[in-house]
Amino acid sequence: MKPEADKPAPDVRLQTLARTDPFESRLRALADWLTIMAPAVIGIAIVMLLSGAPGVERLRNLAFDQYQRWEPRWWNYGTPVRVVDIDDESLARLGPWPWPRRQMAELVESLKGNGAGVIAFDMLFSEPDRYSHAALLSELPELPEREILAAALSARRDLSADPLQKAFEGASIVAGFATTTTPTDSTPLKSRATIKGADPVPALRRFSGMIPPEPSLRTAAKGLGAINYEPDADLVTRSAPLLMAVGPAGGAVAVAPSLTAEALRLAFGIDSLVATVIAPNETSWRRATRIASVKIGDFEIPTEPDGSVRLWFAGAQAQRRIPAWQILNGDVHRDEIMGRIILIGTSASELADMRATPLSAATPAVELHAELLEQALTGAWLTRPRWGPIAETALILLGGAMIALAARRLRPLTAGLAALLIITTQAEASWLLYLRAQMLIDPVLPGLSLAATWLCAALVVRRRSEKGKHFVRNAFQRHLAQSAVERLAGDPSELRLGGEMRETSVLACGLSDFAERAQRHDPRGMVALLNWLHTSLTGAALSNGGTLDRYQGAGLTAFWNAPVASPHHPDQACAAALAMVEAMARLNGAMAEAAAREGRAHAPLRLGVGISVGQSLVGDMGSMQRFDYSIMGESLVEAEKLLALTHACGLPMLACAETASRAQDHLFAPLGDYFDPSGEIQGQIFALHARKSRQNHDFTEFLYLHQRALAAIERREPEIDEAIGTALAHPAGARYASFYAWRTQIAAGKPDWRKS
Repeated sequence: MKPEADKPAPDVRLQTLARTDPFESRLRALADWLTIMAPAVIGIAIVMLLSGAPGVERLRNLAFDQYQRWEPRWWNYGTPVRVVDIDDESLARLGPWPWPRRQMAELVESLKGNGAGVIAFDMLFSEPDRYSHAALLSELPELPEREILAAALSARRDLSADPLQKAFEGASIVAGFATTTTPTDSTPLKSRATIKGADPVPALRRFSGMIPPEPSLRTAAKGLGAINYEPDADLVTRSAPLLMAVGPAGGAVAVAPSLTAEALRLAFGIDSLVATVIAPNETSWRRATRIASVKIGDFEIPTEPDGSVRLWFAGAQAQRRIPAWQILNGDVHRDEIMGRIILIGTSASELADMRATPLSAATPAVELHAELLEQALTGAWLTRPRWGPIAETALILLGGAMIALAARRLRPLTAGLAALLIITTQAEASWLLYLRAQMLIDPVLPGLSLAATWLCAALVVRRRSEKGKHFVRNAFQRHLAQSAVERLAGDPSELRLGGEMRETSVLACGLSDFAERAQRHDPRGMVALLNWLHTSLTGAALSNGGTLDRYQGAGLTAFWNAPVASPHHPDQACAAALAMVEAMARLNGAMAEAAAREGRAHAPLRLGVGISVGQSLVGDMGSMQRFDYSIMGESLVEAEKLLALTHACGLPMLACAETASRAQDHLFAPLGDYFDPSGEIQGQIFALHARKSRQNHDFTEFLYLHQRALAAIERREPEIDEAIGTALAHPAGARYASFYAWRTQIAAGKPDWRKS
């Protein structure tokens, strides 16, 4: 037998078997074409990754948002950033919005008095105060009393003075302005940007104009910063710009700071911001100007290519907020204000100044400025490294190749688990990089591409498997039982194809006088009988694990241990022989009853079975137009000789010595040697007697009597008749009468047994 380690791979065997089938060849070519699906998926994923498609960015942001929900930025109470919140309670206590400038001035003065370091307004003062004395005076009717009041206010300088402007003086105030897409006249800024490198304008977010605060407040404030935040396409705010380009198309363009950048500049007491710009590199895969960092005082802030910063949210913090009404009432401890950067904004529901963030669907806009300031002061940055796309591309290539290889080489469940392990490993690595190094590596696109690669590869392998199963069913459904065919289809590794020498048990069976009967009887009746006979014999062979080889006249040949290996093939062949003889006995009984009813004589059918164990050549044999899985060799020849001998000796089932020694579940009676035409001994033959039972004392007794009779025949002893008579008198010996007579006739000269 071929050693197990030398077996070819299952797919190689199937390809070997299918090489002569044109239809299978076309299907195999189609499967090879489908194999390009996995590389195509990998290629598409890499193109999408490197091109920065909007859909890819959305998927990526979903993962990064979830990371922030799982592990938000740690908030430190000692961070010198506080939000003075004009909340719902402040409006309820102090009046509806907008508040008079004098009330806002009181708020600023209170903050100044408590030692605020920088005060930044996340709001616009672009229109005159409608609650000023002059505005209220203009609303009064023209009466003498109005003139008296106007004169008194003018004497006190309350008509011309802006209380908020006065409050701005002597303090580090950052007034907010709004950027707009509508072209406007340029407004002088309070800071300047020092550029290192190329012109940053092509990289920055571009706006055509701005809505500044009133000239008096703009003059009094020490800083001007943009309060705008641009959400992503899904209306979630994830980043905040530090710098932006403001100016109409074709006009002068200024590099303007954000409110956060101006607050940091004033906190450090410097006049300019330093932006590091990297010019396009002809050798880079992405040829575009980008902003590398913005330095403000002692802090160098890494930025996205457009000069923005990805926000790492700590979420709503109650200790970060101070209600405005508490400031005005003097209910806040001085330490909460002293030396801090104070942001003034609103969370009031009626003002609806809210933004969606990864952590909340409604976050006050002023909180976004606070989040960015806290990040800048603590150095807590979320960064997407420049090598990120390269790492993701390598992951898609290597992971895709590993998954495709696993899908082709491993069982479906094992390959699926391997693919799941690779996908979860890369997702875990992405999460750990976020958790430990605050680096953002996309787990979504690589994960989806790897899953799609596995799916495509699995579909191709599945299709090939189904083709293999289809071919196995077509090739063996005529040779094997349906259960064996399905087992082979489910696990083609059990196949032994392509032609090889195998030890097999071969069974040859047939009727002894069928040709003579066919000449004497009705053809239709004989065909019906032949069909019944073949059906019964085939069923007996297949039900006992045999492989049907061919039909020969009124019989057939079958073999065991190929293509499916079976360690007990001699016993299976013997069990099939007994089943065939039992089926023939039932048929003879039915035919005898029918003959008795019709008043005619019945000549019983005589079935002979020969069983041999030995080496045989098995494989797919035939022509390019048609082939069959078949057998040839000495074991087949020997089985056919034993079949011919059954017709001569009168015993229905004969087996060679190897069969008798290997079939452990059956009983055999030795019949002596048989010879070839030249007189040479070919070996011993045995009669298959029955299946073994738990109590076989009767057979043991018969075997003794049988061997005594054989010895008497061989020696031609005077007691031959007595020995034969004693053996035949035993209940198990009746079937051997014809054999004893035949053996007695040929014992003297040992003639050619085929002519006996």
